Amino acid sequence: MKIFQTCLFLVFGMFIFASGCEKNEVPTKPPVEVLPDTTSHDFTWQIDVLGDGNSSVLNDVAIINDTLAYAVGEISVIDSLGNWKNPPYNIARWDGQKWIFESLKFVFDYGQTYSTARAVFAFNSNDVVVSSGSSIMHWDGARWSNIGILYSGGIIIGNVLHFWGTSNENLWGGGLGGSLVYYNGNSWQKLESGTNQDIQDLWGIVDKNTQDKKILCTVSNKYHGGEKRILQILPNNQVADFDWTPQRVAHSVWFLEDTPTYACGSAFFRYENKQWTQVTALPNIFQNRVRGNNANDVFVAGDFGVFAHYNGKSWKVYDFLNLPQGNYEGLAVRDNLVVAVGWNGDRAVVVRGKRKE
Repeated sequence: MKIFQTCLFLVFGMFIFASGCEKNEVPTKPPVEVLPDTTSHDFTWQIDVLGDGNSSVLNDVAIINDTLAYAVGEISVIDSLGNWKNPPYNIARWDGQKWIFESLKFVFDYGQTYSTARAVFAFNSNDVVVSSGSSIMHWDGARWSNIGILYSGGIIIGNVLHFWGTSNENLWGGGLGGSLVYYNGNSWQKLESGTNQDIQDLWGIVDKNTQDKKILCTVSNKYHGGEKRILQILPNNQVADFDWTPQRVAHSVWFLEDTPTYACGSAFFRYENKQWTQVTALPNIFQNRVRGNNANDVFVAGDFGVFAHYNGKSWKVYDFLNLPQGNYEGLAVRDNLVVAVGWNGDRAVVVRGKRKE
């Protein structure tokens, strides 16, 4: 009998203990979604209107530091006598306080003359390249000199509307009619792009481990249709197709080694894990340029002045930067400074954004 009572007591005690454990158990919390670190949407903006009309336009921009940037295009001004300056200006240099205009003469096989500037790329304050398309000029800190004539004696090497490179001895350019070229510091080499459609943008990175370059180029025409491709320039300067399954108009591309690849044009896309996904948070307006500092600090600008920032978690559209009669054509980003250039009506426009500390 005692044995039975002892066993019964032990069973009852184990039941009470188990019940107590269940009552005191801490509930399991659902996993917390880990979001990327964010950057601020809060910028101080300045809009500069350059020129007096006559179809002034800025096509491209390069930031060197907070107090030095170059914008290129064509800026028409009226002189003190009321006449249009001839030739117009084709370079605007920001010195931290004001824009300083310059009329750069390009060198061609028939001589030296003014031309609209199409592209600019800067490595530092003493190393800047500017293109008219077929003539390439270089600033060394003291003077401008020609480093390439891409159309000479009826032979066309290329027509550069966009640059990317790591130095003035390792520079790529792309432009009209599928033009792709490479400069090694001494001569220009024509690359076979496999397309007659315009190259709208170039962007690349250098792999930290292998030192190989990854360079992508967008191929499209937003007005006339045709091919919709993204090309990749391989380490041996051969050109191949890059995955572009959306088959939409891709006008610009940007990426870093550790970020997704972003492409914009008729829509905004993100490429990650070998898959493109469309970002629907932006207005349904054509986007001409995408640039950034990192995956959590990406900017996009385009037609009618659409301008937006992605901070790693959300998009901010800056409606007050809209251009009712114009577009942003060029975009550059460096740390907390972003600059977009383009036109509105018959005036050239520059928008400068400085992130608030």
